[in-house]
Amino acid sequence: MTVSIGAANASILSLSSNEIVVSPPSIADGTQSLTITDSANGAAVSLINMLTLGAGPNDMIRLTQSINPSVPVGGEAASAIRVAVMSADGSTPVGGATVQWSASNGATLTACKGAPNCSVLSDESGKLETRVDVGAVGASTITATLALASYSPPKSVQATVSGTSSATDLAIFTPKVWVAKGTTADVPLTARLLSNGMPVSGGTINLGYARSTLHLSNLSSDVQGSACLAPANNPCQTFYVVAVAASSLRLESVSGSQQAIWVGQSFLPVSLRVTDSSTPANPVLGATVLVQGAMFLPGGDEAGENNGQNNGEASSSNNAMQVVLGSFQSALVTDGNGIVSFMPSNGGLYRPLDVEVSASAGTTSLLQFDFQHL
Repeated sequence: MTVSIGAANASILSLSSNEIVVSPPSIADGTQSLTITDSANGAAVSLINMLTLGAGPNDMIRLTQSINPSVPVGGEAASAIRVAVMSADGSTPVGGATVQWSASNGATLTACKGAPNCSVLSDESGKLETRVDVGAVGASTITATLALASYSPPKSVQATVSGTSSATDLAIFTPKVWVAKGTTADVPLTARLLSNGMPVSGGTINLGYARSTLHLSNLSSDVQGSACLAPANNPCQTFYVVAVAASSLRLESVSGSQQAIWVGQSFLPVSLRVTDSSTPANPVLGATVLVQGAMFLPGGDEAGENNGQNNGEASSSNNAMQVVLGSFQSALVTDGNGIVSFMPSNGGLYRPLDVEVSASAGTTSLLQFDFQHL
């Protein structure tokens, strides 16, 4: 049996009498037909326009965060530019959609590794973001275009960052950080002294805590500090640490939540993001994510089925309790982007498995996953 999506062949992961599991090829966003062919006798069936990869023709892109104060040339915008790709209902996230980032007026983008343009994919929550390094005085336009190669005209959104310049400027990078309440963590602080857009070495910058790393111990409330040019402490920039209560933590998928692999292969990492409950949501540093998983016999291999035999005992059902073959658990702490990653375990077992995993953060947020070892 072979499976094709559009004009490209898909890799078959598992084949049985009533199910085929395939990995789709890398092709442009859009709706595709799927064809299954029996190469032995030429029999085939086509499912017309049944699969959408990436963004569909009715999906949309919208700005979720775009407002920034003026930025000294050579500095970084205080807030990231964030967009979300959604289905036509405006609420269902679209993962794997291609988005083209571009910046004008000498600005560069962190999502593009310091280049002014690139193509990236939305994560499983439909989100993308980039920070902006300002390269010239005046307005820099940041454009995010959805599936540029697939649709005409493509849908796009724009944000503007304004650059300024003077003889003495002080830029502070990431001036606002959200940290889980009660955590103990180190928050890196970065400030840059500039003169007419050029970095200045040898200047002394007095941070509110006299160091470039802010140590937080059992954070209980918001923290405010400043970075100032010595000796006159002028100019100054302010930074903030926002304490986020456990009840406000939210957990969302970033990548890897749907996986099916062959026996003998290893699962890819699963990445999750912890945010606060505001709109738009902000990533939270120092939040604990509890990951618990268990490995089971696949549904058709449950103990007690006895291949239809009951060994003389009456039985009204062949449905047995799931057989647990192993388990794993870990407590992970989010980084500055609110991200944690874990590897689903197969327990070193060389056989088909169902791996069920739950991840929780705060008091109410829970995600559940089901991975297949085929």
